[in-house]
Amino acid sequence: MLLLPGMDGTGKLFERFIHAMGTADEAVVVPYPVDERPGYADLVRLAARHAEGGDALVIVAESFSGPVAAELAVMLGDRVRGLVLVASFVRCPLPLPLRALVRAASRAAPFVPIPVGTLLRRLMLNGPVPEWLLRSVRDIVRSVPVRVIASRIRLVLRADASRSLQRTGVPLLVLSPTRDRLLGHASANYIARLRPDCRIVAVDAPHLALQAAPEACAEAIRHFLAGLSPITGGPSF
Repeated sequence: MLLLPGMDGTGKLFERFIHAMGTADEAVVVPYPVDERPGYADLVRLAARHAEGGDALVIVAESFSGPVAAELAVMLGDRVRGLVLVASFVRCPLPLPLRALVRAASRAAPFVPIPVGTLLRRLMLNGPVPEWLLRSVRDIVRSVPVRVIASRIRLVLRADASRSLQRTGVPLLVLSPTRDRLLGHASANYIARLRPDCRIVAVDAPHLALQAAPEACAEAIRHFLAGLSPITGGPSF
């Protein structure tokens, strides 16, 4: 199971989900570099290096990594047994009028104080979330330089892996959090138009679903994996 992280890029936020899945020995987390600002194509190549070898795999991509996952699934071809997008997208989820505003804000971000805790509480961990989880996520997000986060936001504004998602016929699961204030349901609906064969599962969770509701996400993913055709010599998830 190849795990592609959200905007923080650290991969540290997968810990509770990996525990809920019970597949620690089969999980490969792909951390993104924080000392440089690569593009989506660079992140696809990085993820491919973590997937080296002949084993079959499942890609689980969180939020920011949706375009990486779609491109990677095309690159790896038949090795990919399944693709799971969690609160994610394959093209920029913002309407055109907002993109210029967000781009300008991302350029100013390194020079102004960012209320990380407030943004997490209102946009990404809204609802009944324990305080310790909020603090843990906040500390991890704060460990990433603001300039790196701002650069990734600008990548999202240009992202469009729609063709790649259509090209790959890999079984696709979309986990759509019911309390996602960041993306809403528009991205999941768009993915369903691109891939009518995909399975969309609503999860009672905020945007950071794998962190706030790891058991529910793990259950949905296990059910999805149980329905995949076995591949001789591949791992049994």
